[in-house]
Amino acid sequence: MPKNILAIGTSGLGKTTFCRLLCDANVNGLGGPKSATQEIDIREGNGFCYIDTPGFDDSHGKTDEETFRKILSKFQTLSNNHQYQLDAVLWFCGPSERALEQYQKQAKFIQRFIEYTNDRPEDLWKSVLIVVKVDFSSKATGPKDAAKKI
Repeated sequence: MPKNILAIGTSGLGKTTFCRLLCDANVNGLGGPKSATQEIDIREGNGFCYIDTPGFDDSHGKTDEETFRKILSKFQTLSNNHQYQLDAVLWFCGPSERALEQYQKQAKFIQRFIEYTNDRPEDLWKSVLIVVKVDFSSKATGPKDAAKKI
């Protein structure tokens, strides 16, 4: 059975590109700051089920709550007894150290997904990997600090 991986985070940070690499998938991405993914896209390959999601801070005008509800609705269609098994969450974040409020909001969305998906939500936080797109000259700790406050 493939491992279910949820990719979540701000638009334009490489969620779709990572899907291509992980699943050997031929998916379209813009490769820039605009939203490439408008619908939840589930790809399987190499033993993984990668759930590519529309990004937060969407460049097409959707609110973060709309994006969250769209993802949750997809989980509901795929669920078994209103539970959906997630094995890992890849949280894609940008390099801004000034985005602590944005990261806290995203961490709360992740917590809401975790509470819906797994029997023991506290355990899945151990499987949240923060993927930060930065140049190597910066040291971004915003996402890590936001997750600690949950």
